[in-house]
Amino acid sequence: MGPHYVMLSFKGSILFFSHVLYLSVVAATWCWTSDGQLYDVACPGEYSQLQCPEGHVIEVLSVQHGVKSSADCTARSQPAVVSDKQCIHKDMLGWIKFICDKLEHCRLPGPNKEMFVCEYSEDTFVQITYKCNKKSADVRTTVVCEDQAAVIKCETGVLNIVKANFGRLDMNTCTDTPSDKTFCASYTAAGSLKSMCNGKQSCNVTANAATLGHPVYCDALPHYLTVDYVCQ
Repeated sequence: MGPHYVMLSFKGSILFFSHVLYLSVVAATWCWTSDGQLYDVACPGEYSQLQCPEGHVIEVLSVQHGVKSSADCTARSQPAVVSDKQCIHKDMLGWIKFICDKLEHCRLPGPNKEMFVCEYSEDTFVQITYKCNKKSADVRTTVVCEDQAAVIKCETGVLNIVKANFGRLDMNTCTDTPSDKTFCASYTAAGSLKSMCNGKQSCNVTANAATLGHPVYCDALPHYLTVDYVCQ
């Protein structure tokens, strides 16, 4: 079942990694290894981008780094030679998984000093290793633009929330102006939706910060709620 949309009223402003450069998006290509792993190598000045084919969703496995001379920046799906130093902040992998897991596509900040606990060099790449899992045919998606309300429901069975985000994870949903801040998320939205809706046949949801928590790493463009759920 495709996503349902509820349109549109907006306001909001928050934070962003100001040092991320505004550059053209580099289209991701797929290059599976024998164990099914894929790679995205974001060289300096590039966004990290993970992409699965239609009907598949991301599972992030690791995040590593290295020096630009050890990577082919023209072939970002090819694994690079990474450093054996543990310089990436311990929370980065969890944050990347929080944003990207169970999505078909995600776009993250490229290399920047906020990611590192060691001295940061402008000549550093970030490599994310991930795989693509087949998306369950039972998963339904509802999208609700900021300050709008919707009812998610099951004709039979009860709701079980798989993933939920209030913020922005793509460039164009609920806005006429494309956004660069595609990693804008509320850390409490999923927990709030699960508390409100799990085990019910229907659930009223409102896309606002009062209900779902304030998203971070955002711009002033409207936010929206995305809810993936199954009927059990």
